[in-house]
Amino acid sequence: MAALLALLPLPAVSLSCGRRRAVAHAAAAAATSFLASPTAPARAWCGERFPSWAYYVKWDETAVPFSWQGYEGELLVRVVGDKLRERSTGVPPVLLVGDPGVAYDYLENLEALTVSDRRVIEVTFAGTRGAAPPAARSVGACAAQLAAVCEHLSLQAVHLLAHGAAAPAALRLLQPAELATPLRSLTLVSPYGCLADLKAGSRPPADAKSLAALLRTTDPKAPGSCIADAIAATSAAPWLAMLSQEGAPSLRGEELLRLLQPAAAKKVATLVVWGGEMDIVDPSWDVQALQKANVNVRLYERSGHLPFIEEREAFAAEYLDFLDAADGVKTSRELILDPSLKALRSSSL
Repeated sequence: MAALLALLPLPAVSLSCGRRRAVAHAAAAAATSFLASPTAPARAWCGERFPSWAYYVKWDETAVPFSWQGYEGELLVRVVGDKLRERSTGVPPVLLVGDPGVAYDYLENLEALTVSDRRVIEVTFAGTRGAAPPAARSVGACAAQLAAVCEHLSLQAVHLLAHGAAAPAALRLLQPAELATPLRSLTLVSPYGCLADLKAGSRPPADAKSLAALLRTTDPKAPGSCIADAIAATSAAPWLAMLSQEGAPSLRGEELLRLLQPAAAKKVATLVVWGGEMDIVDPSWDVQALQKANVNVRLYERSGHLPFIEEREAFAAEYLDFLDAADGVKTSRELILDPSLKALRSSSL
């Protein structure tokens, strides 16, 4: 039955609706026609068919206010998972941060992390779609937005995963007074701070109309699904300007290690991940020096800079192991669906 559920057709997805909303619209019809197992393996999507568990995992989208240098704005936040289950298991949520200037859709594979009872929080920075002053498109503004999300959700602790150009904002949160919420772990996936950190052939031109080059992937399905959703209706120019302007932070060489140093004093578990030859980032950092500083490192040789798409199962499994080690627990790898589903099943028989 679970297999049948996964094959149900979904309504067309518009930009205003979103992929999660399409799942929600289909869930009621699905539940009355097919009966899913109370447990299901956590599988990702991003171009694949929607997994059956996605119909029943709790989620919400909201706008979170923030302020930065006199500017008052809002960022879009998606929260996936069950707060009560998370609290019962005794683990903090995972805050996922993608490239500034694109929406969080390309991170949707990582919603499978809810299998561990951790909520997954995804953000789309202010100014991604719509107007915002130049000051709002800065490392400081992005860091302020992440801190605002933690405060708005009253998080007691949080794991933080930052992909690509989100790394400088994430690293800034290690500095004193930047984040009131304790960081349990910090993971950087193919981190870079400016276009000069990218391999020469991977740098988009200054007049690029899209940020698609920054989400290049070898996966055949993602460009037409989650990546297309992430870059749709976004404005590339101001974000490329942020990455190419004089003074844009670089994470090359010893700089990455220097910025990670406060993590040790704060007892924040750290992980740096990058891909093989297909990665758009030039991995110029000293791996041995990172390891000596107790930074965990992981190379996904068969991936580019999107291992959570290109090696999704291996990445999710290994990242969950890292989170468990940071939390000092062993969490589930089998998704337990909402108990109300059992009642629905009984009433439908």
